[in-house]
Amino acid sequence: MKRVILTAILIAVAVTFFAGCRRDQHRTVTMWMQNSGDDMARQRQMMSVLTSEFYNETGIRVDVNIHSWTEASRLWMLVSTGGDHPDVGDMFWAWSNIQIGGGRHGPMPLDEFRDQLHLDRFVEASLVDVHWQGSVFGIPWRIDVRPLLYRVDLFNAAGISGPPDTWDDLVNYSRRLVTRAADGRVDISGLTFSWGVRNDSQDFLHWIWQGGGEAMTADGITSTLNTQYVIDTMQFVRDLIHTHQVITMDVLDPTYDGMALFNAGRSAIHPMGTSSVQDIPPELLANIRPALPTKGVRRTAFSGAGYFGVLRGSRMVEESIKWLEFLGRDSSMLQLAQMNMTLSPSRGANEHDFFASDEWTRIVVQCLEYARTSQHPSPAWAQIAGRAPGSPIYDFWAHVLLNREPLPVLAARYNAQAQEMMDRAR
Repeated sequence: MKRVILTAILIAVAVTFFAGCRRDQHRTVTMWMQNSGDDMARQRQMMSVLTSEFYNETGIRVDVNIHSWTEASRLWMLVSTGGDHPDVGDMFWAWSNIQIGGGRHGPMPLDEFRDQLHLDRFVEASLVDVHWQGSVFGIPWRIDVRPLLYRVDLFNAAGISGPPDTWDDLVNYSRRLVTRAADGRVDISGLTFSWGVRNDSQDFLHWIWQGGGEAMTADGITSTLNTQYVIDTMQFVRDLIHTHQVITMDVLDPTYDGMALFNAGRSAIHPMGTSSVQDIPPELLANIRPALPTKGVRRTAFSGAGYFGVLRGSRMVEESIKWLEFLGRDSSMLQLAQMNMTLSPSRGANEHDFFASDEWTRIVVQCLEYARTSQHPSPAWAQIAGRAPGSPIYDFWAHVLLNREPLPVLAARYNAQAQEMMDRAR
């Protein structure tokens, strides 16, 4: 009898053990994220460390799948239209994807989990990207604000002691900083753009925001590319090239790379430079400094951001929320920032010696006060701000630089194109 009882107990223990194993297998959160930083191996290693720590704490596994940025926009568009999806995503442009999902697919509102997400840990600018119409859709995990960069060596040579503060300074300093070859062409430009005619909307937004303009109304219904603010700003941009002649005409070349020219000492000011000191060659750090963005009508800094959110249709919502809570801790955010070699949206992480002991980063953190999100509230935003000819902002910017048509004509044309896209998407 004792043997029968003992055998029954052993069977029960074995059944419980294997059932637990099966339950553990089913307690696996799937996560998709983009490649971040410049070292994929480092990213995989860091995510492995974080998922292992999380498993040891909770018994929940996380399977991370890393995708390339080249397919990111298409990927999340497919997810938001009902395609295959993970439980947790490294997403962006929530405002558009939420509307595209129509309450059936895409980002899931997480209002009932607000307390667990501890959103008070994050800088205010980063929280804009995770809220839509009063609801929260995740936690910010990266932020890429663009400070002004300037060449100390070229400023010293021109007798200028510090960075420009306003647009007037930008013009006056650039005139003093520009140098010309014997034939009169610009040799070292006073300032640079990021990509010239090969833009992805970032330069355009940087300038119109500082000039007081917007790409559309706050409700995402009406395009505002034809407002006087935008027209006046585009005139300012044209004048930098064609009137003040402080920018090399290489800006019209499709291979133009403003950051490369700046690093090479061929330009004195980059109004929308990198936030990561890792992007600056070490031998140049003595000559390159970050500063607050300039002020036109207002002072703003272009900012890209990303967030971790849960997708509609997930069967692992509670487990996914626990994963987000874990990732949102200051210690996890610091590890993610070290992986990404950029700022963190976490106040606690930014106060760590990893950031706070570095003069470069202290200044860039100050720029977060003026950060503006790059996403916009129309589902058509990905089309309007596309990275190829045929997108209204791409074509508008290119024709501004080429200086071939009157600005009111261009503004009316591309405003109409943007409005048509917005109307179709509603």
